[in-house]
Amino acid sequence: MNVSSLPKPQKITGHRLVKERVQYSLEGQLDPKGEIVWFPSWNLRVAAPVSTGGAQEAARPSAVRKGHVLTTDAQVPESERTAKKTPGGLRMEFEEERLRIWKSNPPKVSDPQYSARNDYSKFAQIVTEPPVVTETGITLHCQILCNPEHMATPHDLVPVTLEIQDNTVLDRITLLEPGKGTNGNVCDVEVAYTYEQLAQLLKATPPSGSSGAALRDWFIAEYPQLGVKAEWLTAQTEGGTNAPNHFSGGIKGKGGSGKVKLRPLTESELKAAERVRLSDWNAGERLRSDRAVYVKYADVLRPGEEMATGIEAEAEYDVGKDAHAGALAAMARLLGDQDARADMGILEMKRLDDKITTDTYYDTAAKDLLSRGIGLRRRHCEGDAPGTFLFSVKGRSAEFEHERFRLSAQTQLLLNPASETEGPRVWALCRDTMTDNPFARIVDDALTRSTRPTSWGEGWRLEVALTVSSTRIKYSIELRNGTTVEFSADTATATSGQRSSTRYCVELGVGHPGLVATDSAGSGTSTGTMMRYTRPYHVPDDLDNPAFVRKSDFQQFAALRSLLVPYLFGRKPDELTLGGNKAITLAHDLGLLT
Repeated sequence: MNVSSLPKPQKITGHRLVKERVQYSLEGQLDPKGEIVWFPSWNLRVAAPVSTGGAQEAARPSAVRKGHVLTTDAQVPESERTAKKTPGGLRMEFEEERLRIWKSNPPKVSDPQYSARNDYSKFAQIVTEPPVVTETGITLHCQILCNPEHMATPHDLVPVTLEIQDNTVLDRITLLEPGKGTNGNVCDVEVAYTYEQLAQLLKATPPSGSSGAALRDWFIAEYPQLGVKAEWLTAQTEGGTNAPNHFSGGIKGKGGSGKVKLRPLTESELKAAERVRLSDWNAGERLRSDRAVYVKYADVLRPGEEMATGIEAEAEYDVGKDAHAGALAAMARLLGDQDARADMGILEMKRLDDKITTDTYYDTAAKDLLSRGIGLRRRHCEGDAPGTFLFSVKGRSAEFEHERFRLSAQTQLLLNPASETEGPRVWALCRDTMTDNPFARIVDDALTRSTRPTSWGEGWRLEVALTVSSTRIKYSIELRNGTTVEFSADTATATSGQRSSTRYCVELGVGHPGLVATDSAGSGTSTGTMMRYTRPYHVPDDLDNPAFVRKSDFQQFAALRSLLVPYLFGRKPDELTLGGNKAITLAHDLGLLT
């Protein structure tokens, strides 16, 4: 790092969070008493990156130039292809491992079938269909979709693996190369495993003499879930080592897919999973017919959509109209200033499409939710498909080392919460704290643990409390290790009856978590044995976890915030008015809360 008071770049040896700011210690920089000198982050500038190659470079997997690049076989000597994870090097590894593990009896993997889909606009994902389960084995169909705008140069490189636990690979299924030659950006592939093959991978011993239906039933009883994960590899520098820049799927079902459910989890299994803290920012699973919450509320919840939960690490500032306009002008300048971006450690930055949203907030006549800081809302985005009804709750907040985190959940409804005929079923969903209903548990947690604790009353009914219309201007900022920070600037106008109020807010949040395995590792009171399944949602206790501030992607976010906020506003983060939930502020403006 370059420091204004030092003659040459120095190596960072440590960091700490003090209030809203990140401070760093540098190699050899001690005061006269031999104590560590801590430098505020706005005095530091990132020095020019140096490629070290090999394993050290693989630990820094994001591209450092605009767009993503892939190191191909032609760029490195044949002897380096395996170490550099080039397509040929990986293919050789796959073949050698397959021969070593399977010898003459490997699982059946279909030839990849490529096609083109230019309208695909998400980042990249794997989509898995429900498994085909027979007496002899399991067949998995996977589809990999790549966004043409984000594909690597000269093409994508996507290993697909089978896993039993997060980051625990059982088998390398295939290696895909979307965009190579005539290959399209979509690829379909199938893999079929026998139960004997799966038992071999798991180093499991079935009951003696079991076969057919008995072997199938034993396997499914022991292993209720598997995961299929796809990773998109890129190099940090041209000719460098290819390493994961993005992944989708897996046993945690990132992006709502990838989890292979062989049977529903039991009540006791779900409760056992709650002993392990879930520290991922987002969790979710598509609602299929076997989810207990869907069985009970099939008339309320939209099938096939996620019931998702999240831990939000956000910094939202209520800045006023002039500062809001100044921040947008500064972001436009930053977009065109490569040197300034490099000084902040930004690898890539782009302006996203503006969003126009309408949020309808529901509450009781006495404002029992808003008065406790709870936002229960429907969000409608301009251009939503007909029938979309995204229902969410902003729940309790927790603070660690002056950083705030909030618990949230969202799902898709079939019914209207404010309808006299349909509303009671939605109210029932929001009140029912059954194990498999994270939405209601987050609402209940916020109500019972607020400074004015209460619980859902028998006579409570939901009605429209206020409507907030917003224009959101967004930027995506990519950092190392695949971490993406989202910048949003909102002009939000709330109305209730004849009254209205407008607020101008700027928000920073972790949009895409970094690819660091230890950041998502669970902790808690489990026995330490490997769990063969994962719960698909956060529970309230997950929020009470000081480890969030130590996650590497959050520290990247905090470091960027400490540099970006002064650039935008000329002030440090702790000199701005920290917001949180615009609906609460706007409800006060309108006189709904006192």
